[in-house]
Amino acid sequence: MVPTLLVIFLIVMTGPPGRAEGMNSEAVYRRCYAHLVRARVPADDSLLLEIKSGKIKAPPACMALIRRAGLNDDGMVNTKDPVAKSILRTFQSLHSSWFSNHELIRVETNFPASNMFDTGQMGYYFTRQILSQPHKFSDIVTLAHGWRGRRQHAAAPRFFIDTKGNKRVSKLVEKSWGANDGKPFRPEFVEFGPLIGIQRAPAGESNTRIVEGEPWTFNWQASRGAGFLGTPSYILLSTTLPQCTEPDGALAVHRAWSSAVLKDLLCRGLPVIEPEDARGVTEEAGTPPFRRKASCMQCHSTMDPMAGVLRNLEIIETTADKGDLFRGLSLMGFTPGSPLRGPASVQAYSHAAPEGTLYMRDFRGRLIDEPVADLPQLGRVLAAHDDMYICTAKRYFEFFTGIDVQIRNFSKDPDGVLSSPYFKYRDFVVELAEKLKADQDLPRMIERIFTSRYYQSTSYGVEL
Repeated sequence: MVPTLLVIFLIVMTGPPGRAEGMNSEAVYRRCYAHLVRARVPADDSLLLEIKSGKIKAPPACMALIRRAGLNDDGMVNTKDPVAKSILRTFQSLHSSWFSNHELIRVETNFPASNMFDTGQMGYYFTRQILSQPHKFSDIVTLAHGWRGRRQHAAAPRFFIDTKGNKRVSKLVEKSWGANDGKPFRPEFVEFGPLIGIQRAPAGESNTRIVEGEPWTFNWQASRGAGFLGTPSYILLSTTLPQCTEPDGALAVHRAWSSAVLKDLLCRGLPVIEPEDARGVTEEAGTPPFRRKASCMQCHSTMDPMAGVLRNLEIIETTADKGDLFRGLSLMGFTPGSPLRGPASVQAYSHAAPEGTLYMRDFRGRLIDEPVADLPQLGRVLAAHDDMYICTAKRYFEFFTGIDVQIRNFSKDPDGVLSSPYFKYRDFVVELAEKLKADQDLPRMIERIFTSRYYQSTSYGVEL
């Protein structure tokens, strides 16, 4: 929702809400300038002067303002333009707010993870869509690589740790990756400071750990595919699977990640199926308790099969707990058919092909039951359905108007909802979503909001 201070600022700029009246182009431009730059438009602003002279209308001027913050071929904003930098940060701040968790530290000793993984990475996928063209919107769940933020800092990013508690301070980059292989680990640290660009994340290097006598090679920076869904940052931030716990298909499953995908990408909270859709209920001896109740399986029937696409991933520490080696978090992936360890029941799940299922009812109440071979295919299936588009449309509409359209299974709504005066907002959000899915053009969807009767009315269309 639009922050309270911004709402007050906009009221001062455009007048108090009241009878829904259309605003002139100058007023609409002042409104979008306040939204995008978070400041009052200066009297000598070139676009404002063009509007006053009748050369341009507000919506094209608002889009020209956004293009002013466009990223160059290197993914950098014009650092000499404070307005461009402000717009970049406005969008990134908005997009980051859609993800509730930004804390990587699970226990005190693995705090170095905050210097290795960029927790703003998920938002970069959306920000690049707006400020670096051309893109297909579906890239947010289909790209095979990640993005990293470039920030304005006075000194090169570095990190120090006191290894003994006796003022003996060592540079993190001087530490070894692990106690067993002796390979030096020199991660490229996350930058801190004002955001000035978004670039493709480095591919990273493979590292080897000795686990129970077996060498395991993995890349701590590698994306697992499916856009932001498969980035190490998002998986580590969203899953609650304990460290050094191999997924077993029962109690130990990355199901919190599945729940986060529904919330962060689709604006949906569990359950997303009806009670009669629940499956997998069993009284079989030794089965986890939640599988004995249909009420529990109404959520688990969606979460657990989707989490199957992450079955080959285990959260590990960057080194064994020996000596003065630092300890952070990382993801280690198993290759199906690799050397096995642990109980047979765990082996059969975590070392199998990372298959999963998308099982839910969409916002129109239609049942989706689609098996997927892996995480990248899950991303493609999500992009083929409507729900991620309506979630996106709902969020931008809310940011620009302050009007919150709730996303759920609309087919279960009582008849009175259709006659509600607020139904027009939902109808408009659905229209935005349908067009976004068709043309895959996120800036164009934002322009449709600017040209709408809601954005151009003094009260955002409350009394239209």
